[in-house]
Amino acid sequence: MLPNLATNETVCIVYKYYVTISSMKLERYSPLGLNIHEKIKTPTVPNDLKFLVSQLFEINRFTDEKYPPGIFFDNVGEHTFRLVALADTVKIYGVNNSTLKRMLWIHDIPELITGEYIAPRKQNDKNLAELLEREEIEAAGNLLNINDVGLIESFNLSGKHLKGEIYSGDVTKEGIVACTLDKIDGNMFFHYSMAKWVNIGHGEREIPSKTAMEFTFKQRNLFLKNLGKLPNEYESVVNTCENLLNYQVNFVVDCWKSVDEGKRPQIIKDQLKKYASR
Repeated sequence: MLPNLATNETVCIVYKYYVTISSMKLERYSPLGLNIHEKIKTPTVPNDLKFLVSQLFEINRFTDEKYPPGIFFDNVGEHTFRLVALADTVKIYGVNNSTLKRMLWIHDIPELITGEYIAPRKQNDKNLAELLEREEIEAAGNLLNINDVGLIESFNLSGKHLKGEIYSGDVTKEGIVACTLDKIDGNMFFHYSMAKWVNIGHGEREIPSKTAMEFTFKQRNLFLKNLGKLPNEYESVVNTCENLLNYQVNFVVDCWKSVDEGKRPQIIKDQLKKYASR
């Protein structure tokens, strides 16, 4: 059953994982200062997107043959709501908030046609990634207006910059922030879910993908490197994104600290040692 986007049911959807955005304690890991609104509001879906967004709740995330059932319980609709809630919660200087939120509402709508693929798979298969990008733009053209298609193209271009695939003067501040929010949410949810799964008795030999375990840390370093290649006028956006990426890693570290030391995968133990020394 699809959620009724006009009711308080959305509150449960948004906070099923995060409980409340304030519980994330973004300010705890904010050496550059993230300003948190005191009151959290459930995002309101734009009227023209309600039907499409409601269908996103039918698309499961983290679906891959390497992942046994029972680890992840997430879908694209909940992910989308979390992103918009974050965009509303964290004060981000230098961006048009309306444009940013619109980009976040629509960035995964093409998946209604193309389907969902996990990030490490796309990262490791450039041909697949390029094919999906072409198919997503075609799908966006069938589902959204021309301005929205342009926002998705901006989102994709900004993502390519952050991954070091291109360095273009056509990236946008909203695209950089949207891509950063998108990635940290996925990485935090992955480790939050995996840590819970390991903690209930699944040993290191059962972990489905160790490359996915370290993907978060490698991606953070790659994004930080390429944020540094943006022009000076992006300074406030770069500061915010660096802050979010650092928060993400601390969130992940805290997730694994809640797991009995004897159950932690070696790759996580190595990362805990690395960040404990900071």
